Amino acid sequence: MRLLGILLAVVLFTACDPQSKELTFSNDDKTVNVRIAATRQMKLDPFEVTIGVAGFGRPEAKGTFEMQIADLTPETVLWNWTDANNCSITFLHGDGAERYFKVISNDKLTRIFEVKGN
Repeated sequence: MRLLGILLAVVLFTACDPQSKELTFSNDDKTVNVRIAATRQMKLDPFEVTIGVAGFGRPEAKGTFEMQIADLTPETVLWNWTDANNCSITFLHGDGAERYFKVISNDKLTRIFEVKGN
């Protein structure tokens, strides 16, 4: 019984391991920088993901979303710059679902918004 209690304590302790991850990328001419930061308190919790966009000398604009992704890596987060001011971001969930975001940043505005969510 004591061994079971110790084993349960170890499992609970490892499950409570907070995680923080971050990815950064820029457009080709480095005028727009995107930062994706994710945190969660327990391994089974969803990530709280913040997408930050800085460009053209303006402060970073941010949007925060909850994501049920296994990890935050270049394999689970895909990005594609359609031009120097527009980026599409896809988050791949472990169950095959995908969430899509659009980033627009130019000398007049910065926008971060979800295009489609599953």
